Amino acid sequence: MKTGQLSNIGVSAFFIYYDTTLGYFALAGRGDSQVEFYQYDPTTENMIDKLSSYKFNDVTTFFTMLPKESIDCNKNEIGRCARIGQKKWLEHYSFNIPSRLGGYNKEFYPPFIGNNSSNTAAEWISGVDKEPVKTTLEPASKTGAAKGLGGLSRLNTLGGSGSSAPAPAAASASG
Repeated sequence: MKTGQLSNIGVSAFFIYYDTTLGYFALAGRGDSQVEFYQYDPTTENMIDKLSSYKFNDVTTFFTMLPKESIDCNKNEIGRCARIGQKKWLEHYSFNIPSRLGGYNKEFYPPFIGNNSSNTAAEWISGVDKEPVKTTLEPASKTGAAKGLGGLSRLNTLGGSGSSAPAPAAASASG
């Protein structure tokens, strides 16, 4: 990608989201009608390659990517966004990786920094520096759903100490 090619999206400020685990970033411009996805790889000659784009029916006034905990692993979703357009409606969009195999693909969900802290407040104030607690996503079982996640994915906390809370327990499904 040549210098300046990223600057032709949007007529105002950018809404930028970078996914450190998969190495992609999303750009949506306020006043623009699309979101563009790029892959960042410092080991290649171009370093930034355009992956795809999605065109909306009206211009964007607000755009944000939702936390990884909200995605559906069963559908190979890598991201969800919330957007407000000219009509002032909150819209949700889902971004998936096409898969010939279908179902859950572990390669799409490497461990990422979750919401659990690795330090207590007292440890942090005293200068203790610990590695962040990593979390993985796995599909929720068909007989149970993860609490607060609508049954989309199950969180697994990897390592860490301090005040980190356990992953949500699966709740039994009832009709």
